[in-house]
Amino acid sequence: MARYKNSMRKECTLQSRVTTKPMFGILYGRWFGLLALFATIVFLSWLPAGAAPLNQTVPIPTKTPTNTPVPTATPVPSDNDGGGSDDGGDSGDPEPEPEETPDSSTSEPTDEIGATGSVTAPVLNVRSGPDTTFDVQGTVFEGDVLDILGRTEDDSWWQICCAFGQDEPGWVDSQFIAPDFDLAESKTILPVIKLVASEDATPGTSAMADGADGLLLEIRQTPAFVWQGKTFEFRFVVTNNTGNVVTQVELRDDLPSEVIFISANASGNGQVAELDTESKILSVLWSQLAPDQEVTVTLSLQVVADLPNGSVINNLAVVGAENAKPTTAGIAIGMPPVLLPEFK
Repeated sequence: MARYKNSMRKECTLQSRVTTKPMFGILYGRWFGLLALFATIVFLSWLPAGAAPLNQTVPIPTKTPTNTPVPTATPVPSDNDGGGSDDGGDSGDPEPEPEETPDSSTSEPTDEIGATGSVTAPVLNVRSGPDTTFDVQGTVFEGDVLDILGRTEDDSWWQICCAFGQDEPGWVDSQFIAPDFDLAESKTILPVIKLVASEDATPGTSAMADGADGLLLEIRQTPAFVWQGKTFEFRFVVTNNTGNVVTQVELRDDLPSEVIFISANASGNGQVAELDTESKILSVLWSQLAPDQEVTVTLSLQVVADLPNGSVINNLAVVGAENAKPTTAGIAIGMPPVLLPEFK
């Protein structure tokens, strides 16, 4: 009985061994596969990031060259005496303050205030002062745009810049200027410029032009106011202000069609040429003029009787010489207005 039990125990043990070996082999094969898969994943994760899948062509990236700035030493400025620190350290002196840039708003004021106006008269005299007793330093013409610099207290005269060919400001009658601002605001916009009239000013209407190194020409009208059928005179004054003797001096005046020529007289041995009735150009010739010599020409004229009211007579003259620049001067005569003002 005991031998039977021992034989049965050995048989069971042997059978269990036979049964366990195949099961262990199956489990061992599965674990090995899992380990191989895990090792493959780990291996792939360690590959370079730029690696491409199999059979895919990827160009190798080109490195972009960069310019690396080379650091340079910044010199430390020394003090005014040249005794700064040798090791480039702080010298202890305070840093200089930056220079202040001048403000344009505090610059010196200019004569111009930005106001302009257009000439409404065909020819307008520009005088050296705010009155008809001042000399005429030039003329301006209809449509000319002038800079308005100031006014008189009563706003009847405006200082402008400048007459044709002139650099100095002059004065004009404000009623012949159309400003670019509201006329009612002129006393607010324009500053008052006070001047005293010259004591030796010649009364009457005149026009004068002066070349800096040439001849001076002035035209004076007597009487100052004329009308249809009225006889009057133009007096031309030629002055040699060149400082030298000038030769072959000629005065030419283009007489307007609104006047009738009566006579002409010249001083200083001036030769009056016969008037061309078609062109109505008057010519007077002097062989020479000494420095500072003054000669005159007097024209007697008459306004045509049928000239309409409101008309303006313009006269232009020029004087020149062989060795001097020509100078021109003009004057305008206004007829009575079309509509007379009503006084109440």
